Amino acid sequence: SVMVSYVRARTEGLGISSAGGIMTRSERVPILALGFLLDLIVPALLVITSLSFLTGVQRVLYASKKLIRDEKVV
Repeated sequence: SVMVSYVRARTEGLGISSAGGIMTRSERVPILALGFLLDLIVPALLVITSLSFLTGVQRVLYASKKLIRDEKVV
């Protein structure tokens, strides 16, 4: 989840809005809470980890396509 926040901060620093994705903070919190409540913390963490990774990749790909399309890449 740190990678997702980092990618968002870096892309916003380049002037690209990259909010959204598969697993944003608003999805991570309820999954973690359910994991604690149902005593299924390991499966909840596995879901959060894998979907957060995909969100990070999604944001990087979106930003790179946007940079190439806007010709901001040097």
